[in-house]
Amino acid sequence: MYKLIDGINTSKIILKECEDYLKISNKKLNLSVIQIGGDIASTLYVNRKKKLCEKLNIDFSFYKFDENANEIEIIDLIDKLNNDKNVTGIFLEMPIPKNFDKEKITSKISVYKDLDGISEVSIGRLVRNMDCLYPCTAYGVIELLNKMEIELSGKHCVILNRSDVIGKPLSHLLLRNDATVTICHSKTKNLKEITNMADILIVAVNSKLFIDKTFVREGVILIDCGIHVVDDERRIVGDVNFDDVKEKCSYITPVPGGVGAMTTAMLIKNLIKASEMYG
Repeated sequence: MYKLIDGINTSKIILKECEDYLKISNKKLNLSVIQIGGDIASTLYVNRKKKLCEKLNIDFSFYKFDENANEIEIIDLIDKLNNDKNVTGIFLEMPIPKNFDKEKITSKISVYKDLDGISEVSIGRLVRNMDCLYPCTAYGVIELLNKMEIELSGKHCVILNRSDVIGKPLSHLLLRNDATVTICHSKTKNLKEITNMADILIVAVNSKLFIDKTFVREGVILIDCGIHVVDDERRIVGDVNFDDVKEKCSYITPVPGGVGAMTTAMLIKNLIKASEMYG
């Protein structure tokens, strides 16, 4: 019988810990969010961050640029926020329009305030096992596994993703916990053979209901990072066909209510970490 990995309850526990810390420390933090363009999902995430900051008495600053904005203006703003002692952390909403140089913009965010761990320096520090602020989704996966007291040492973890915000950082965080890591991607051959060897399978392929029971072995721990809206039924599903695979799993995350619920909680945890490390 499978057990659900409850991201909603876990995120509430983490946010309560953050709230208690802020009350005891009496720190006044500032979260500065930058959005470029009008991506609908991104706008929803901005509103969630704003509401959470209001609840936790965290100052929230929001900077919106349209898709035709001057890139220099955005970089100038980041420089200003980097040098503002009242700004604890900076979060650049993704995705940004393709006409902008993402690498150039993200590289300008100070490692001391890079709340989603996307700057070149943050990524370098993660790879070198140095202290830094971790990408929120990858950090959320690790936190879920830790809260469920799932042993990572010696486990074979297969990740279906090689992006800078999930697959790559997650592989390094798992290696820090002595896991054996395999990364798969769109060019991987014999994918099912590899996924069927996984003790822990982490999926972020951006393809709804892609993973069925033929991809997993008995007793697997299955983490679904995908999220898709099924318009005809007004429901949300993940990259995993939950009903098809659940009986083969020992643990599994639901969608919604799994990894997605953790992202904002880890953002606040990163904000507090930034204030402790550098402020």
